[in-house]
Amino acid sequence: MVTLDASAVFGHLRPGELNALRSIAREKTFPAGSEIFKAGDAGDGIYLVKEGTVEILGVLDDKETHVFSPSTVNTARFGFSRARWLLNSAPTFIPAGVVPLVPGRPVGSISIGSTGVSGVGSVASAGSVGSQQFELIARNLFTATDDFQLTRGAHLVSVGVWFQRVQSNDNAANQRNSVAQFTDLQHFLQGQSSNIVAVLNPIEVPWRQFAGAWYVQDAIKLRPNLTLILGLRHEFNNGWNSPQGEASNFVFGPNGVLLTQPVVGPHTYATNNAKVLFGPRVGLAYSPFRATAIHLGYGTYFNQMDYLGSCCDGSPIGTFNQGVSLGSAQAPATFPVVLTPNLPGSKVAPAGVDPNLKMPTVEQWSVKIEQGITSTTEISINYVGEKGFHLPNTVDVNTVIPTAAANGFAGTPFASGSPVRANPVLANSRYTLSNADSSYNALQVDVTRRFGSGLRFRGAYAFAKSLDDHSSSFLANEGIAGATTILIPQNPRADWGPSNYDVTHQFVGNFNYDLPFGKGQFLGRNANGIVDRVLSEWQWNGIATVQTGFPFTPLVSFNRSNNGDSRAPDRVSLNPNFSGPLILGTPNQWFNPAAFVLPAVGTYGNAGRDILRGPGLGEFDMSFFKTTNLTEAIKLQFRAEFFNILNRPNFGMPTVGMFTSSGSPSAAGVLGTPANAPGIPGALTATTPISGTAGQINITSTTQREIQFGLKLLW
Repeated sequence: MVTLDASAVFGHLRPGELNALRSIAREKTFPAGSEIFKAGDAGDGIYLVKEGTVEILGVLDDKETHVFSPSTVNTARFGFSRARWLLNSAPTFIPAGVVPLVPGRPVGSISIGSTGVSGVGSVASAGSVGSQQFELIARNLFTATDDFQLTRGAHLVSVGVWFQRVQSNDNAANQRNSVAQFTDLQHFLQGQSSNIVAVLNPIEVPWRQFAGAWYVQDAIKLRPNLTLILGLRHEFNNGWNSPQGEASNFVFGPNGVLLTQPVVGPHTYATNNAKVLFGPRVGLAYSPFRATAIHLGYGTYFNQMDYLGSCCDGSPIGTFNQGVSLGSAQAPATFPVVLTPNLPGSKVAPAGVDPNLKMPTVEQWSVKIEQGITSTTEISINYVGEKGFHLPNTVDVNTVIPTAAANGFAGTPFASGSPVRANPVLANSRYTLSNADSSYNALQVDVTRRFGSGLRFRGAYAFAKSLDDHSSSFLANEGIAGATTILIPQNPRADWGPSNYDVTHQFVGNFNYDLPFGKGQFLGRNANGIVDRVLSEWQWNGIATVQTGFPFTPLVSFNRSNNGDSRAPDRVSLNPNFSGPLILGTPNQWFNPAAFVLPAVGTYGNAGRDILRGPGLGEFDMSFFKTTNLTEAIKLQFRAEFFNILNRPNFGMPTVGMFTSSGSPSAAGVLGTPANAPGIPGALTATTPISGTAGQINITSTTQREIQFGLKLLW
């Protein structure tokens, strides 16, 4: 795992500069083959690969700047890059006596007590990691940009265009090694799997896209201390296409139900909604006083969705990419089993993307005030707001169709027994819609102080609230302890709550101190020669990070609602008779399971999404740097770095799966009532016990104390 101060890119920065990056950084996971940054994007971000691999095989960049006059400049740029991504989460060997479920493939994923194929909240797992088990993706990017600037009086006019050609060859069908889920340890020992899935005969699928944009912007200097910026950007692309006609996608029929066979052709989209994407930009910079600056900004930004592989790389194409799904919580599949095409009792688990997908859109606005308190002290106060809509939302669109008499709510539960899906010929689906929303508001305060003795301090505090109705999708899994599908497919708003990555309070403080050692300094004032070279140029650095915990959702851990979603996003119900502390705050029991009860059979729980908070984080890192000039241009830096020097245990997220399904409910669908919840329908008995691991924490979010020494050559 890479940290900012240990990275080759940022390691040379001072702690204050590093802390500034930490205070504004937001962690995000990109799926294999996705584009992190492309030519033409606004240069307003820095990306650091924390975990994983990004391989750049070749980059060709040619830039031509022509000055027509002192007020007229044109810059043209042409570029080519080739990147190759390889991911293989399978074990390096097959243990003796173990027969893989997919012949000729490594051991697949085995997950006990998980809340979906990703293994979220699992008690134990083995084999290949997660569902995205193997990916080999090669991408060619051809880019061309042209920017023209003209200065006329108080106006600075900018006009530009950007074009990109994407060639992406994806061998990335997921679950190719198989995923076997077990609701609890008892079912695992009995060889009864709630769901076994795999994609057989996976192949490489070539994808192509042409995208472009043009913009116009005018920076108007209304007064010497007042500048107004007005701009407009138009983006577009031609969709996500397969030149060989291998774009396979499951689509809806006239009745709103998935068709049994996918549509295979040259285009993923039936309607391309990325042709007309207009994003206005407005900015204002005002300096009412010499030491005061005020910045206001607004803009609309789009994601052109230049990667859809995780939705469509594994969709059936003739005899290739054949999805196999067996078992359910009500009718478990026998484990182990050898998975083959057309296996009796198996169904196709469809994956796809809305053929009329809309492009994710974010509106952002900000107000920032910078104030110099003294010549050595500065403070900035910043408000940032965002509203997102048309965001990707992963849904099982082949669940039971709600009716007036059976909609999964307490008064009208879904029928018992094996669920009858909207399309009974197909299994559970993994489908991406564009109906998710988000909201983000943050107050950010930054204070910098420079002391005359070589000591510098910076502190940054953020008070933020991030809300959405889906933080984790198969296009970009973000956050911790979140289900990969929403609870009620027909009502995304039922999942509106804190984002999985929401952090309410965060403080990052850092200092760096040029130690007064060496000739003319407090220690070694009269040192010369080798003594001075040893004593001088030492720097002491420190970074302290304190933040509140991430939210999480207590889940039933199996499909209690019986709507057919095997990824089990079912939430628990609140126990109205519970009293006492909800958060116990120990690794052995982070929260009190007695605060929740099992929903009645066939119904959704009434607990909200992300209603609890996991452990916070506190860490202090320290380092000593010694820089020695070898020549005028070459320096040697010795680095002694101490991570989590206080050795504080920062605990990870608790197990979110609450109940086991080992027992069977009563015939009436109303369970017995334990002593702590008399008369509460759906409360637990011995037949539906609380999982022994519910609320327990068995991981840490940071390492124990680590000390490392290094030498760095600077030139």
